[in-house]
Amino acid sequence: MSKSKPKILIVDDDEVLADLYRMRLEMEGFEISVVSDGEHALEGILEFKPDLVLLDLMLPKMSGFDVLKLIRRTPATSKIRVLVFSALGDLDDRKRAAIFGADDYEVKSEISLADMVAKLRELLTLPQAKETREG
Repeated sequence: MSKSKPKILIVDDDEVLADLYRMRLEMEGFEISVVSDGEHALEGILEFKPDLVLLDLMLPKMSGFDVLKLIRRTPATSKIRVLVFSALGDLDDRKRAAIFGADDYEVKSEISLADMVAKLRELLTLPQAKETREG
């Protein structure tokens, strides 16, 4: 009867923020893995096989834009949902992410944890939790 948990890979070099999201998303029933740089993102995706990647754009070793292009050009990963989650809120950055194949884009300072959980559920077409908690 138990269905497997949706899997999300967080790609972010902000250890505190990534840990905060990891803890909250695990509480919400997601299986989470975290990588802290662009160079290890594709490796993490191939090993963890997430349903969705929560991708920062400003990463060490390889930018999030390059990671996104790589995800979309790799047959084994091209269909994985990607939510760009960045401090960059510029319209040009949003357009560039869309061109490279991001499914959605959120600015870190403009979304609460609770709203992010709802957004992830929406992207994964999961039912919303019955109880809404403030983020």
